[in-house]
Amino acid sequence: MMSAFITPGWPKARLHWLSRYGLLLAMLAAPCLADTLTLTSGEKLIGKVVSEDEASVVFESAGLGKLVVPRDRVQRVEKEAAAAAQAAPAPGAQEPGAPAAALGETVAQVAPEQPPEKQREDLLRLYWDQGLRYQFYQPITVPVPLTGGQRTVGEEVRISGRVGLRASFDAATFVSTGGEPDVDSDLVPRTIRIYTTGAFGEGPDRTLYALQFGTVDKDFYLHEGWLRWPGVSYVGNVQFGYLSVPQTLENVYSFGATTFMEASSMSLAFAPGNRMGIQIDRTFKDDRLSVTAGLWSIGADPGLDFGDTTQSLLRPTVRVTGLPILEDRGRFGKRLLHLGGSLSYVLASESEIQYRARPESFIAPFLADTGVIKARFANLAGVEAIYMDGPLTLQAEAMGSMVEGQPERYYFHGEYISAGWFLTGEQRPYDKAAGSLGLLKPNRDFSWKNNTWGAWELGLRYSHLDLDSGTVRGGTMDIGMVGLNWYWDRYVRWQFNYGYAIAREGPSPGNLQMFQARLQLMY
Repeated sequence: MMSAFITPGWPKARLHWLSRYGLLLAMLAAPCLADTLTLTSGEKLIGKVVSEDEASVVFESAGLGKLVVPRDRVQRVEKEAAAAAQAAPAPGAQEPGAPAAALGETVAQVAPEQPPEKQREDLLRLYWDQGLRYQFYQPITVPVPLTGGQRTVGEEVRISGRVGLRASFDAATFVSTGGEPDVDSDLVPRTIRIYTTGAFGEGPDRTLYALQFGTVDKDFYLHEGWLRWPGVSYVGNVQFGYLSVPQTLENVYSFGATTFMEASSMSLAFAPGNRMGIQIDRTFKDDRLSVTAGLWSIGADPGLDFGDTTQSLLRPTVRVTGLPILEDRGRFGKRLLHLGGSLSYVLASESEIQYRARPESFIAPFLADTGVIKARFANLAGVEAIYMDGPLTLQAEAMGSMVEGQPERYYFHGEYISAGWFLTGEQRPYDKAAGSLGLLKPNRDFSWKNNTWGAWELGLRYSHLDLDSGTVRGGTMDIGMVGLNWYWDRYVRWQFNYGYAIAREGPSPGNLQMFQARLQLMY
């Protein structure tokens, strides 16, 4: 081939330069080519032959590292540098063409070798990370040639979650005056719940789930069980199952997020608790505006002890919250103002509606009760506000219910205002997406060894409930409550409450003083 490029005018020195440096370039290029080791099993390894003798071949593979392959396992060794040298035509030689196939025959095409198939199996992993956590995962492994073993190259987590316990144990003693019957002192488990929460699926928006069972007063019940699909296009987040109805703050708060042992008398009377339903929620304006809407039906969770015992065929509900003020002041904490409102329509399944409430103590009896009201439907509307400035939290709500009864219409309402102050400087976390307060973690956990005392919070609340309207004399109730909370850490909290309730009319008029304490566990 080179003779075809030589002209009579070329000097001999140039020919000598081409022959010398052309050979040198070929020698430098040869090591860049890969060697191929073909095994008797049919597998091919691509890399570089380091050395070989009669007993074995030492082969360097980019993927598997250095291997020593017995000679009896080797079918063929192809060194690309040598093959290239053999294939390269000598200077002046005619370049050979591809052999033509015989008439009626085709030239076989060698298909590229496929990578080994990944092997998978389901495994369970358990570990402790601020609670007992689990993963169902599939390790991805590939076989290692010659050894018969496998090498893990990754894993796919299918299901992940945690298992936990939530429990409260109450003790209370009472002093009755003004005609109120005596209430016995008692020590009882307020609630014991076992739960699991987690996610499954693939991608950034995995499907979330929760399942929680509880027992109270020796009754076993389902507290919640739902699936949640976040980030649904054009909709937002979709949740279905047995879940909290988004009406009143104290119904939305998670376990352990309330300042006092029990919800206010207003929430105890009107909050719908947990029910079967489906909801859609979405945030706007950098999560400073949230909207939740859905349809709920039967339910009423006995563990929440809320007094709206109405079994609804249909309960459409909408809640809107916003943050007109949100400031982060560094070491001085956040300052925010939360405003919200909710509205629901209640279609009673048996044309019966009932509201009732205890005096903010689980051990005490119901002191306000409308009894069963024959009605076609009811409307509930509520407004809510939270002001937070560092360790100070102010909270207020008001709710009213219009019941379309037979033969008349009834109006009931309730209100409360509360204040919480962390003596140790903590600030409650705020969830913008849910429009609610979260669980507190002390700045310094309680420890005898380190001489740290956890977090201390002082609370004060006044509530009013009026269940008198027309011929329904459910009674009125005014309650003042003082609370002291001691957070050992994020798992353990002690609560001490003193309350004074004044009940008029209703099932049990009179005055009741309450001294109560609670040990709360949140794992």
